[in-house]
Amino acid sequence: MTVASDARTLVPASAIRTQRVAWLQRGWIPVGGISLLAGVPGVGKSLWTVQLAARLSRGELTGSPERTLILTAEDSLSATVAPRLREAGADMDKVFVPSDGDRSLWLPDAVPEIREWVEANEVRLLIIDPLTAFLPDGKVDTWRDSSVRSALAPLARVADRAKIAVVAVVHLNKGAGGDPMRRIGGSIGLPAAARSVLLLADNPDDPGAERRILAHAKSNYGRLSHSLLLELRENVQLETAQLVEIGTSTQTAGDLLSEQEMPSRLDEAIDFLKVELANGGRPAGEVRKTAEKAGIKEITLQRARRCLGVKSEKVGFDHWAWTLPDETASAQDTDGKPAA
Repeated sequence: MTVASDARTLVPASAIRTQRVAWLQRGWIPVGGISLLAGVPGVGKSLWTVQLAARLSRGELTGSPERTLILTAEDSLSATVAPRLREAGADMDKVFVPSDGDRSLWLPDAVPEIREWVEANEVRLLIIDPLTAFLPDGKVDTWRDSSVRSALAPLARVADRAKIAVVAVVHLNKGAGGDPMRRIGGSIGLPAAARSVLLLADNPDDPGAERRILAHAKSNYGRLSHSLLLELRENVQLETAQLVEIGTSTQTAGDLLSEQEMPSRLDEAIDFLKVELANGGRPAGEVRKTAEKAGIKEITLQRARRCLGVKSEKVGFDHWAWTLPDETASAQDTDGKPAA
């Protein structure tokens, strides 16, 4: 039975046909919606999306080779995108780009054209890099929730009806706080419109190293996936690189952003340990309590401990002592200050 209401009709919930969530990459990237990949410039977001397209083209994600459409406004197709695809082992015939790459595509006006490309080429994944480059100034206010939602709604409908996954690259703003939803550049409408939000960041456990962490910040379809540890490996001859998965990480998106927000906190924790351990080993429990009183979080303390190479030795049956490595201890005087 339907109930008339003006020009529309209502249907009971019992008439809705339920269906299971389909995934491009299980737990991370759903089919039929928009996912965001956030991070600071230069961390490797574009590289990761290209590798995603390569894996899809080889059949690693869905069980059979699938096609990708890449819309990029910043990377050269010939000098950057194509070499990265080849380095990642992509089937180059299954990755598409607009032939007139220099012509601007604006959302939502370009959605009908994008839909035609998707349907005509049986595309399974659409990559937009970066998203804000396709939102025209003057027509879409990226700081207004309603404006962002209006611009992305037609694209979300295409994703749903065509059963494709959309991955859009976004940058982080310089705001304070470790909430990923508040750190994505522009309005909260950007992450609100996404079904899944991923964060790619430097690994704070290895400052300056070529390690990255891919963390899950939001999922509309269940629990967040565990964070992945990645390593950037360069191919000097081809002047390109790959992000290789080498394990998992306990760092969450909130952890990563909190550390980025106040990078000086790690330096403070390092200085704290140098002073506390300058005169020799001390019980780890005492050091932790003193650090807590000083406002140093446990996760930051542990990072500082690894950066310094602090030794942890068992004393008695259930106690541990922390000691500075010899080269660090020798550079300290008895007051815990650098030796002259």
